[in-house]
Amino acid sequence: DKISGYKMTKTSIENILNRLSPMPLKNRNVLPGIEKGRGDILIAGILILLCVMDRFKYELLYVSDYGLREGSLFERFLK
Repeated sequence: DKISGYKMTKTSIENILNRLSPMPLKNRNVLPGIEKGRGDILIAGILILLCVMDRFKYELLYVSDYGLREGSLFERFLK
């Protein structure tokens, strides 16, 4: 409930990237809310997200905690 629907601007995402990029992996791995073993892919994921936002000229996104499976089901059955 705290995450779904949360709004993030491109600028706020860039700020997160700037804070996390210089951080050692061992520190990223223990950040609150980061799944175990995901600290190594945070930077790449943020960069991909920013590239997609640039490509489609998005300045804002809404966070969802649904996964790929839920999205596939919604797409298939809610048409």
